[in-house]
Amino acid sequence: MPTVVLHLTRTFSGAHRAVELPSFPVKYHRHLTDGRVAEVELDWPALVKLLGELNDAPDATRALGLGRALRAALLPSGWEGVEASLAAALQGGEATLVIQTNADELYALPWEAMPLGLNGPPLAEVPKLTVLYHEPGVSTPLAPVDPPRAALLAWSAGGKTVPHARVAQTLGPTRTLAEPSLDQLVEALRRGEHDALVLLAHGGRTKRGVALQWGDERLTPAQLVAKLRELPRLPAWGVVLACRAGAEHAESIGFGGFGRELHRLGVALVMASRWRLSFSGAPGLGPALGDDCARRLPPVVVPARAAIAPAADLLDSPPTSNNHTAPERHLALPRPSPPCPPSPPSSSTR
Repeated sequence: MPTVVLHLTRTFSGAHRAVELPSFPVKYHRHLTDGRVAEVELDWPALVKLLGELNDAPDATRALGLGRALRAALLPSGWEGVEASLAAALQGGEATLVIQTNADELYALPWEAMPLGLNGPPLAEVPKLTVLYHEPGVSTPLAPVDPPRAALLAWSAGGKTVPHARVAQTLGPTRTLAEPSLDQLVEALRRGEHDALVLLAHGGRTKRGVALQWGDERLTPAQLVAKLRELPRLPAWGVVLACRAGAEHAESIGFGGFGRELHRLGVALVMASRWRLSFSGAPGLGPALGDDCARRLPPVVVPARAAIAPAADLLDSPPTSNNHTAPERHLALPRPSPPCPPSPPSSSTR
């Protein structure tokens, strides 16, 4: 399978920003296959504005607008030639595009929303094209080749409701823990009977960033990771079903949140929503773990799809009859695994 790499590095070095994205345009070097570099400039104030609009009202049109802005930034570096190479490779089979850059550029920006060509579909919608994200320096075990044998579903409604029964039905063999404490959760995992951990809750916030509304508390990525470090063996799969669980802070303009921290801990494959997650979207991720498409999840990071519903149908509210679907960004962060045989057409997720 032909692979194309988009490798961006900043032309300056500085302290890592824990919360805020750049408030000024930033220049990058795009590393070319022949060893040369080309200059790329990202207009961060404009991108942050588009991110905020997408966060306030997620839909496919706004996502494509942001994707077009990213593509326009790459054009002066010869990006049209890369698009031509991808298009040619896709004529004969499958192809892979790897996005490799710093954590904030990687997790904050939906690169998979870029169109393939001036008027082409978003990269995430191109048949036979896999878009991978890679954060240099992250070292985890190989991604699981087979779907999980058994999942542990831990849920907390935080005084509201969550679709825990529907999620459990989609996961296959599942043990469910209702409103467990963090200690109870870790003790259940310590038995080693589950190779997938699924957390279902409402997204919350603390002064330092995103959190899960877990009972009367706010569970942060750092708190979860600190407890999971006590385990002799980590689950191979991690899924966080909550609004903005893949964002570092509540405005969803951040650096990966639960998704990033679990992957850095050593969980081989992590999925977490970047934006708002609806009642129909949460159960929608279950089949990705239970059926044959799990065997085809590629290495590093992939975008997944689920339902986005109107504001009245977010995880905080019961479902309505006005659901509509649009791209919703999730992050899955497996590491390289052995190649999988092609799936039969009936099991395709495209």
